[in-house]
Amino acid sequence: MPAYRSTSHRPDLSPGGIDYLAGRSDTTPFVAENDYVIAGRDEFIRRENLKLERLGDPAEISTESILSAPSPGPWNLCGAEKVKSKSSVTKLKRWKGRLRQSPGRCVGGYEDFLARSFIILLELTGSAHVPALAFVVSGKLAVSTTLERFKRITMDDQDPSAPPVEARMYELIFGFMAVPAIGVAARLRIPDLIADSAMTVEELAGPTNADAPSLRRLLRFLASLGIFVEDGAGKFRHTPLSESLRSGAPQSLGGLATMLSSEYMWRPWGDLHHAVLTGEPGFDRVHGASILEYLAAHPDELAIRNAAMTSISSVELPQILAAYDFSQFECVADLGGGHGALLHGILSKHPTVRGILADLPVVVAGATLPRSKPVAERCEIIGVDLFERVPAGADGYLMKYIVHGFNDKDALKIIKNCRQMMNLDAKLLLIERVLKPANQPDPGKFMDLQMLVVAPGGRERTEADYQTLLHEGGFFLERVIPTTGPLSIIESRPL
Repeated sequence: MPAYRSTSHRPDLSPGGIDYLAGRSDTTPFVAENDYVIAGRDEFIRRENLKLERLGDPAEISTESILSAPSPGPWNLCGAEKVKSKSSVTKLKRWKGRLRQSPGRCVGGYEDFLARSFIILLELTGSAHVPALAFVVSGKLAVSTTLERFKRITMDDQDPSAPPVEARMYELIFGFMAVPAIGVAARLRIPDLIADSAMTVEELAGPTNADAPSLRRLLRFLASLGIFVEDGAGKFRHTPLSESLRSGAPQSLGGLATMLSSEYMWRPWGDLHHAVLTGEPGFDRVHGASILEYLAAHPDELAIRNAAMTSISSVELPQILAAYDFSQFECVADLGGGHGALLHGILSKHPTVRGILADLPVVVAGATLPRSKPVAERCEIIGVDLFERVPAGADGYLMKYIVHGFNDKDALKIIKNCRQMMNLDAKLLLIERVLKPANQPDPGKFMDLQMLVVAPGGRERTEADYQTLLHEGGFFLERVIPTTGPLSIIESRPL
């Protein structure tokens, strides 16, 4: 990691910058609601300079040094665990709503504000000392969760050894080659063929019916990405990345790579321009049918799609099971659950829970996991169109990767069908990507563009979007539970 810029660069604590942050134009220290509002700029600057002096050489700044630095007093505003004023926890809860209306003014540990304050400070100062400033305003959470991102944002432009912007853009432009290359390797089952021993291109060309010189070029390209490695004898062996493509890997992504690189999914991306101009999915224009209609008429492609969903589930299932306690339900209905990998995982972990797998008849026909012991006796499999009805009899209804595939109107049809079948004490769980604020790295924004290309009206949504959608469908959003992966569990109850 490059070093921080020199100590001669101090934060731009100009009156305009501090006024913008504190929302005040005078110099009088201003303390209200137990120090939850930033003071006037003179006092703020004085305490900030004290903080910077105690931190020492900016080149030595780290998460540990910031978090362990002495506090200049209650101005540190590190959240409920640091605010020692009377009724601090109660005050924080009461101020939670006000923080949304007054970003940049109120502090006190509220997570959404912490993220916003760091971004505001970064824009104001452009300095390597922003983490120290953010610590004074926002507390430990902001620093510990954003320091590495800050380093990425600020250091690339400062490090003389960093590649020029043109070189990075060049790499991004040619990045389109990676997906089809990875997919071809998975489709040819090269990760399975290599297994535990290195193989030459000639040894791989036979069972794959590939042209040896062309296969060598493919593997050489993948090795440059860290997918396989070529030794001095010209043999290719596995790396951790290529291992993840093996069909027998505990969390294999080979099925996903095969689907995303297949012709039926790849061609619509060539029509992204039309999709952006019109809002119409490229898939429909290229194939003359919606993705659901296309898959119903092409069983081979449907099999690839289902394998991909199972592939994704193998990665996301442990994350979901660790984040949410499904034992609270007597019966869980997995709506649009495909081949039942998620439901099988839930029933396997919780032997007292019963399950219902509901999806289109052509889909559930291939659901082998829920039909296997020991969960088969506790699992009912129903072929159904969710737009027409959902099965009754569950107290927990869940949909994973379903709502994001539809516009609000169509998604509401399914949500309202759920509401008709649910008692007031039942819960609806949407397992989806919840979009992060603007400019933050977010896998959900990649998937959102995929939805634009392949799904009519499909999109990823923010928490506020889900709150509105669920309310219109007759539900109250209770909480959003993040997993350790890209997904969140959106828990709601009937109104």
